[in-house]
Amino acid sequence: MIAPSPRARLAILAACLGSGALALTAGPPAPRPVDAPAGEFSALRAREHLVALLGDERPHPVGSAEDHAVRGRLVERLRAMGLAPEELRAFACSPHGTCAPVVDVLVTIPGAQDLPAVAIASHYDSVPAGPGAADDGHGVALDLEVLRILAAEAPHPRPLVAIFTDGEEVGLLGAEALAADPRIKSIDVVVNAEARGTGGASRMFETSTGNGPLVAAFAGAAPSPSATSLSVEVYRRLPNDTDLSVLMRAGVAGLNFAFIGGVRRYHTPRDDLAHLDLASLQHQGEGVLASARALLAEEGPIRGESDAIYADLYGRVVLRWPAPLSLPFFAAGLLTVLLAAAQARRAGALRLRAVALALAGLVVAPAIASVAALGLLAAIDRLSTPLGPWPAGGASAFAATAAFAAAAALLVLRGAAARAGFAASAIAFGLLGSLAGLALAAAIPGASILFAPALLVGPALLLGARRPTLAVAGLALAGALAFALWAPLVPALAEGPRPRRALVGAPSASSSAPSRRRSPPVPRDRTQGPCPSGHGSWYRWRSPSRSSPPPPPASRPTRRPASISSTSTTAPGPAGWSRPATAGSPNSTPARTPTPTPTTMPPAGSRPAPPSRGAAGPSAAPPRPASATVRARSSSSAPRTAPTAATARSRAASAPAPAPWR
Repeated sequence: MIAPSPRARLAILAACLGSGALALTAGPPAPRPVDAPAGEFSALRAREHLVALLGDERPHPVGSAEDHAVRGRLVERLRAMGLAPEELRAFACSPHGTCAPVVDVLVTIPGAQDLPAVAIASHYDSVPAGPGAADDGHGVALDLEVLRILAAEAPHPRPLVAIFTDGEEVGLLGAEALAADPRIKSIDVVVNAEARGTGGASRMFETSTGNGPLVAAFAGAAPSPSATSLSVEVYRRLPNDTDLSVLMRAGVAGLNFAFIGGVRRYHTPRDDLAHLDLASLQHQGEGVLASARALLAEEGPIRGESDAIYADLYGRVVLRWPAPLSLPFFAAGLLTVLLAAAQARRAGALRLRAVALALAGLVVAPAIASVAALGLLAAIDRLSTPLGPWPAGGASAFAATAAFAAAAALLVLRGAAARAGFAASAIAFGLLGSLAGLALAAAIPGASILFAPALLVGPALLLGARRPTLAVAGLALAGALAFALWAPLVPALAEGPRPRRALVGAPSASSSAPSRRRSPPVPRDRTQGPCPSGHGSWYRWRSPSRSSPPPPPASRPTRRPASISSTSTTAPGPAGWSRPATAGSPNSTPARTPTPTPTTMPPAGSRPAPPSRGAAGPSAAPPRPASATVRARSSSSAPRTAPTAATARSRAASAPAPAPWR
C-alpha cells in the first residue's frame, strides 16, 4: 500500500483545486457580432429581433392587446424572411381548469425525405409583471436567428417546424392547443428554449425518456456543452413544467435548454432588455442551433431504448455511458476497492479500524456542514428581523454560508484523515463512492454520474502496490474528476438559499440598502390581491406581532401591470399597493399604502379605453391588459362543467385534419 510523499500529496491537491477552478470558470462564450459569418449564431443579430418584437417593452400576457401586437410583429418578421407563417387558433385549457383563446404561430420548412419533423419551440407571451425579455422573448429571437440559418441550408433530410406558442405563462395553453392538433404526430423531436433568470450558462436540463440518441447528437454537435443527467432526474421529480412537458406527454421527444442566473429578476419588471445577458443568449443559441442541425441530419431513429448517464467536463466534452451499464460499472468499482483493501491488509499496511474512522469522517463531514449552514442562516434570519439589509438575491448570505459550511467540513475531514492515514482514507473514499453509485444506479440512475470518480480508486490502488507513481496519478485523476463534476453545482445552489424572511420586492444590490431602524411592516398577513407574476400565489407579509389579528379585508383591487418607464413616479408592487420610487429604481423601499381600485366589468364585446399617458401618480397607472384568461367555476345555482384539455382535444378531433408537416 502506498504512502505518498508530501510532494505527491500536494500534486493531488493541486489537481483537485485546479480542476474545480476550471469547472467554475467555464462560463458562456462571448456574444458574436452582427457581422459574424452567416452560418454561425450571433447574439447581436438575435437581439435585433428581440428589440423589434418587444417594442416599448410593455408586458404582454395572453389575450391582451400587447400580446396581439407582439404576435403581429413576429408574423411580419417571419414574412420578411421569406417564410409563410400560419396561425393555429384554439380555445385551450390546462388540467387545472385555466382556459383562454390562444394563437400559436407555426412555420414549416419542407424536408428532402419523408421523415418526421424536427421542431424548435419558444413562447411569445409574458407574465403581467414584466416584458419577458428573457422569459421567453430571448427564445423567440433565438429561434428566428436559428430559423434564418437553417432555412439557408435547406433542404435537410427532415422537415423543420418553428413553433411560437401563446399562453404558456398561465398554464401552457399554447402547447395544449398544439398537442390537440393532429399534426403533432408528424413531429418527432422538439428543441425548446426557456429561461428562469436573465443570465448564466445555458444548460440542457431536460430530455424525454430513451434519450441516448438525443444526448449523443447534442454532445457531438454543441461547441460548449453544458448538461448533466442529474438535472434530468431532478426535473422529472419537480412540479415544474414547460411547453415541452405537454408535448412529451403527447408522445414527442425533446431537449430543453435554459439559463437560471439572475433568478431574482424572473417574472419581474427587471426581466427586460437592459438586464438580459447576451453571453447567455449566445450560449443558448449555439446549443439549440447545433442540436437542431444534428437532429435534422439524422436519418435513423431519434428515440433510444434507454437513457444516457452523462455530464459535461469544463464545457468542452461530455462524459457519458448507457444507463444499463451503471450497475455493472459500480459493482466492478466496489470489487476492485475490496481487492485493494484485502491486498493491503495481507501486507499489514491497513487496519480495519482506520478504514472505519475514515468512513465515519466522510459521512459526518457533510452532516456537520449542513448543521453549520443551517445555523448560520438561522442567525442571519434572526439578526435581520423584521426585514434587515439582505437583498432579494441573497448572494452575500450564500457566500458566507458556503464558506462556513466548507470550513466545518474540512475540519472534520482533516482530523479523520490525520488519524486514519492516507491509504485508509483512499479505501474509504472508494468504498463510499462505489456504494453510493450502486444505490443511485438502482434508484435514480442519472444521479450516479456524480460518483464516477470512485470507479478509478480501486484500479489506482491495485496498480500502486507495485508502482506508487501510478497510484498517485490515478488518485489525482479521480480527485480532479470529482471536482469537475461537483463544482458546477455550486452556481445553481447560489440561486436557491435566501434568508427566510426576505420578501419579494426587497431592495436589490443596485438600490440603496434600507436602515436597520426602519418602521415595522404593516401588520397584515396577506395583501388583497394575487401576485403580479400571474401564477395566482399571494404576497405574504409578516407581522411583527403574531398575536395581533389582521385588519378586515378591503375590496379586491384590480391588478395593474408594472410600469417599464424609468421615469415613473410609482414602482410596481402587489395588487392594490403603491410605493414611491426614484427614477430607474423600481425596487426601491416600498411605502406600503393600500390603494384599492374598484373593479368595473366592461360591456360584453367592448374593450376598455386606452390609458392616458399624460397623468401622473398611482391613479394614472395603466390598467391591466385586457386578458382573455378564464378560470372555470361552478355556480351553486347553475352548476357547469369546467372545460378541460380533453374537451379541447375532442373538439379538435372532430375538425377536418390538416395536412401533416412534410
